[in-house]
Amino acid sequence: MEMTKVPVWVKFRNLPLKCWYTKCLSKITSMLEKPIQSEKLTSTMSRLLYAKVLIELDLFDDLSNSIEIILPNGTSLR
Repeated sequence: MEMTKVPVWVKFRNLPLKCWYTKCLSKITSMLEKPIQSEKLTSTMSRLLYAKVLIELDLFDDLSNSIEIILPNGTSLR
């Protein structure tokens, strides 16, 4: 049986703190692939340099190297 999905850790740099909550990170990560879990340091906001989330990546899907996030105030992050 061929394995097509693998777990991959993704880092989100320069993400505003209001986006670090589980629901928001899940929405952002869903733009890439299926979110699995947040790293403990991300969940507890113990390290604020970047948020780190484990996703299930399909090896046959095209991989994005960036996504655009539109904040409620209309600011765009890339």
